[in-house]
Amino acid sequence: MTEQTKPLLYNTKILYPFSSKLAEEQRFLCFTASFSNLFWLVEPRIDSEGIEAARANPIAFSIRENISKPTIEKVVGLPLSFMKYWNEVDQGDLLITTFWPDNYKALMMERAREAQHRILGVHCDGNVIDVNFRRRA
Repeated sequence: MTEQTKPLLYNTKILYPFSSKLAEEQRFLCFTASFSNLFWLVEPRIDSEGIEAARANPIAFSIRENISKPTIEKVVGLPLSFMKYWNEVDQGDLLITTFWPDNYKALMMERAREAQHRILGVHCDGNVIDVNFRRRA
């Protein structure tokens, strides 16, 4: 785990409520921020479809089966810090990324920036950057 005491959630919907009707590949999104965050970074359909985006999804299967302990620990911190780690370890040969889309690195970086701005309370309007310091305190 990182220095903070509470893991950060990248998804604005937080963790999903558990239901016995969920498919096996969906259930991990109900319990752990690390699995949920990584899925959120790679699968944008979660924004519109919610937990249904994980049903029969090879990305969800790959995360559930192949996520490493260091990744679990890093992906609960600030999104751009995680991406720095991810870009160091992902040289294009990780088993976890086998069924991810071809543009997954660019997609992850774009979504990491979005999440980081939201988490830190940063709002960009043209060439003006407004930071809500109270939000992070």
